[in-house]
Amino acid sequence: MGQKPPPHQEKKAAMSRPSNKLTRRDFLKKSGAAAAALGTAQFVRVPYTHAAPPIKIGVTAELTGALADFGFWNGRSARAAIRRINEAGGIAGREVLLIVEDTESKPSSGVRKTRKLIQRNKVDFIFGSHHSGICLATNPILQELQTVGFPNGAATSITGAKGNPWVFRLVQSVLHEVYSASEWALENLGKRWTLVGVDLAFGQDQVNRWAERVELLGGEALDKIMVPVGTDNVIPYLSRINQKETEVLFHAFFSASAAAFVKQAGNMGLLEKFTLIGTYDSVEGLDPAPFEGSYFYTPFPQRLSQAPEELRPYDAALRKAVGVDEEGADLRRNRPSGHAHNVLGWELMYLIKDAVEKMGYKSKKDSRDIIEFPQGHETVAGPQYPHGGKLIRAQDHQAFLDFYIQKVVNGKYELVGQVPREKGMYPPLGDLRG
Repeated sequence: MGQKPPPHQEKKAAMSRPSNKLTRRDFLKKSGAAAAALGTAQFVRVPYTHAAPPIKIGVTAELTGALADFGFWNGRSARAAIRRINEAGGIAGREVLLIVEDTESKPSSGVRKTRKLIQRNKVDFIFGSHHSGICLATNPILQELQTVGFPNGAATSITGAKGNPWVFRLVQSVLHEVYSASEWALENLGKRWTLVGVDLAFGQDQVNRWAERVELLGGEALDKIMVPVGTDNVIPYLSRINQKETEVLFHAFFSASAAAFVKQAGNMGLLEKFTLIGTYDSVEGLDPAPFEGSYFYTPFPQRLSQAPEELRPYDAALRKAVGVDEEGADLRRNRPSGHAHNVLGWELMYLIKDAVEKMGYKSKKDSRDIIEFPQGHETVAGPQYPHGGKLIRAQDHQAFLDFYIQKVVNGKYELVGQVPREKGMYPPLGDLRG
């Protein structure tokens, strides 16, 4: 037996593999060795024959860098949906082709890859990055090149001040999260908050929006502490916390930065002194055990048994399709997945299918017609939308969905609260109607 490939190669191989029946070597023979290199397009194609040209969906995914886990799961769920769609005859009788580009978790690379997908690969739609900085940098490109895009970054301004008619977000924004969870948090956790986060668009938005909301609801934001990207030693920043006054410690990190935060906060004894709450993004793909006692707000429960009863059959089918067990662990890699986000690629493929078939889309010249479909559209819970219905508000192209509060108890997530989507519907921050 050979050695197991490094994680980044394993992720890229998984993203490139069109079906479980083909080896990586067989696939590269079919699609060309160039697809194996990072930074080049990776074609994920299910065998399908039809006279009409395929519908091409470009994906700007974080396959490497700080947000690689997000990109990995976006790709896996999108491929699972495309297999199912193509096996049933495709979209409007046309094969669906996924073309994936690695953003490397860098805005400059994300911009370059977005232009390549649209101008060279001639994709019909863009399924966007989880990196808010990339989303903000590529929003103007979608408008310039008149391509409908669906970013997954959480920064509020993506569908607010820096949005445009070509941009729709099916995932939650930071402000949607804050409006959804803040009343529950202030009532149940405490009034005096210290807020700490990674110094990126995502972390800045989380910390600032929460601080504003805490003050508005009668609490006190004692301090906002931003930690530079890539900081290994966060102790100097955590040492700023007013330990006498703080009741709730809010945190907004992700991946390695989240692991460093919880380890060093634990070594300082902070986990026992304060109640911790953070966005689920902070523990995407991480073992929750080190966050024992912490609270997380999330767009869907991690464990199948915690899902709403009416959605459980749909969620179970999604888990089977993407290779996740009832606890939210990856069946292939024996590690946690970010199951609340596993649905994104799946649901977006079906939203595109619904839009194309409803609006009679034939080619990019019909893209303006597609813009009309998601505005004010409400998805319906079912096999295509397994995590429940979402309302895509017409004014700002922002989707709204139910939220859930989880607590880590004995190393596992336990559901402690559910918030209806109406609670999270903040006033529109712009009018993007085309």
